[in-house]
Amino acid sequence: MENQGRRSFGDRDNSNEIFSKSIKAGKRTYFFDVKLTRSGDHLLVVTESRKVMDDRGNFVFQKNRMHVHAEDFDKFLEGFNEAVNFSKTTKPFDPERYTKSREERNERSNESIAEPSSESIESPNEASKPSSFTDVNFEDLGSDHS
Repeated sequence: MENQGRRSFGDRDNSNEIFSKSIKAGKRTYFFDVKLTRSGDHLLVVTESRKVMDDRGNFVFQKNRMHVHAEDFDKFLEGFNEAVNFSKTTKPFDPERYTKSREERNERSNESIAEPSSESIESPNEASKPSSFTDVNFEDLGSDHS
């Protein structure tokens, strides 16, 4: 059994696991675990794990799992490969897009917002619409009008 990327013992039942492989991919980690079913067949469990912030501001791991039964491995792999190949041929893979930090991507998008092109200039109808911003004079809030 390969013992890469072990997760905490309390995270899952490892008693029927015969293989485990983890792959770090950007902000996500993928776990590929092969387990034995009660009948002795193999079951592939693919888990995507991402670190996210909950409502209270604490970091937690959000997990999505998928089970693939042994009798479906070939069909699953065929569909998976077909989907990946379609994606790669219709939109070429740009590794630079996935290696840049979030800040660099945000800076790039902020620069494009700061320098509007002729396509992004408001039409007269849009310019006449009221904005969602309201100017409030906070000194008026404290005065007594009785």
